[in-house]
Amino acid sequence: MASRLWLFLVLSSHRSGTYPGYIRVLDDRTDKAIFFAHLAPHARFEDNDQTLAAAARLRCSFPQAGRYTVQVWFYQAQGSDVLKGEMPFAVAKEGDYS
Repeated sequence: MASRLWLFLVLSSHRSGTYPGYIRVLDDRTDKAIFFAHLAPHARFEDNDQTLAAAARLRCSFPQAGRYTVQVWFYQAQGSDVLKGEMPFAVAKEGDYS
């Protein structure tokens, strides 16, 4: 049976609006992305300082045990995308998480 990995997010914004974004999981040894997915639905903030909760299922393979980092990014119309958060974590055993 495959393992399952979920990411639970608590997002906030001091500006109202809809913000498309994405999630990346990086292998800390190589700095390469092993997972990429768009946030669906887009984060939508109605009021200033509103907080949203969301869950995202991460379906990826970890090539080996070790440290990885999950990142949450928002797209920006002009300029570079905005890194909203990142969290390192450890994988005890290589395998597929689907």
